[in-house]
Amino acid sequence: MPFLTMENDECQQSHRFVFLKPLDICAMHLKGPRGPCDGDSGAPLMNVAKEKLYGLLSYGRKACTPLKPYAFTRINAYSSWIQESMDSMAARLKVLQINRTVWKDGL
Repeated sequence: MPFLTMENDECQQSHRFVFLKPLDICAMHLKGPRGPCDGDSGAPLMNVAKEKLYGLLSYGRKACTPLKPYAFTRINAYSSWIQESMDSMAARLKVLQINRTVWKDGL
């Protein structure tokens, strides 16, 4: 889906979208009969061609409305935490793999 992003101040003034936080990206769906819907939280705001993730759908309207803004959480604000969490999970998986190997070989 093509989306247009805009500065949060512009989004708040032109669309009366007053709940934006500094870590939000204001974006709206430009094509199609509808925009994101209730239940789409967590959907990505990304550039597929560049394989770049910018945000995750956080909140907006329930009505699946195109040409109305939605708030996406900025991923770059959490990149350190995401990387630390992934590193921690990778370390745990290595321990599990080692334990499984020892357990299998011990039989």
